[in-house]
This record gives sequence, structure tokens and C-alpha cells, in this order.
Amino acid sequence: MKGIILAAGKGLRLRPLTLETPKPLIKIKGETLLERLVRELPPFDELIIVTGYLAGQIEDFVKDKLSDRKTVCVRQPEPKGTFDALACCRPLVADEERFAVFFPDDLIDNRSITECLKYDLAAVVKETNDPERFGIVAVDPDGFIVDAVEKPKNPFSNLALASGYVLDADIFRYPPPLGANDEYHLSEAIARLSKTRKVKTVKSDSWFPISSAEDLLEAEKILNR
Repeated sequence: MKGIILAAGKGLRLRPLTLETPKPLIKIKGETLLERLVRELPPFDELIIVTGYLAGQIEDFVKDKLSDRKTVCVRQPEPKGTFDALACCRPLVADEERFAVFFPDDLIDNRSITECLKYDLAAVVKETNDPERFGIVAVDPDGFIVDAVEKPKNPFSNLALASGYVLDADIFRYPPPLGANDEYHLSEAIARLSKTRKVKTVKSDSWFPISSAEDLLEAEKILNR
């Protein structure tokens, strides 16, 4: 099974830290966000890392620091959102092949990822006090996604999509419409997929997204506990 890491973003909310360093290479406690994520992941057969902003730095880092893992980097030519980034991996994914998707700028827990892998299709979720910032899902009584929307102005729930999805090549059949910031959002594609396939949600124990310098400081506090 392949693990895909979407690492192409500019990290605008982390500027000036990301003016010369891509967000995945920002360090917490002496370790880059990318290294920390890879260390937490199961032993996938192959890692695919989608790069974009300052791509060369990430690609050099992968060659230097992740040489013990079978890893390939794929470039997203333009910053067109998370679904577009994932779509760059389509030539490397066989028809009907399952794969897992992660973001390098989130702290995640092993249990929820391990649980996700038990299902054909799944997504890690977590309650949030700020649903306007994230992809938000509605679920049925059995925990399957019935709808999803990216950064809703009027959220229908506070259940956010976190880092960690189990999908298969079918997701590429559900391209989302152009959304906020002229981007194509993976959450909206999952919404479309959920109309014909069952996508199970798994609640995270300790998901923490890192978007700002304040988040970096809080993440260090979390890791020191």
C-alpha cells in the first residue's frame, strides 16, 4: 500500500518562516514536520511526496534524510489545491488501488491511522472550535460521511477532516468544482465520493493542525507533555 504526503503548499500563515523554507521542513524540537510525520506512519510499501513550493529543498531533503524508505517525489506544477495535488499522483496509482493520504503540517496519532487502514475508505476526523478553517463533514449514525464542504461560512457540523485518509483510485472519478482561492479541494471530492461509496470516519485522539507561528509554539508544548 502506498502512502501519499501532500507537501506542496506555500504555508502563507507561517511567514516569514516559510519565505525561504518550505513548511514541511520547518522544525519542531529539532525535527522537521516531514520527518516527524514519516516516523509516525506505518511501513508503507512506497511513499509519494507531492512537492510544489520550494520543491527542490524538499526533494533534496528526501534524498538525504529519507533514503531508508522507498520514496518518490512528484511536483504539482501550479498551486491548485489539495485535490489537484493528489491528482498529480494518478499515474503512480493502479486502478482500484488503495492508498493513504497525509498532510505534513499536522500532528497525528498512530491509533487513528491504524484504525483507518482497516476500512476500504476512511477519513480521520476531530471536533474543532473553528470549523470555518477546515474541511467539515456530516456523518450518519454509523459514522459514514454523508457530506463534506471546505471552509464553510455556515458550518453544518464541527467535525473536521484531519490528516489521514484511506482512498482508492475511484476518488479521481470525482473531481470537485473550483472552490475558494481558485483551488480544487480534496474534501469536496470526498463529498462526491460519499454519495456512491461508504467512507468511514475515525475520530482522532490528538490531531493538532499547524498553520501559524502560534501553532508551532503550542505544538512544542503538546510534545513536551
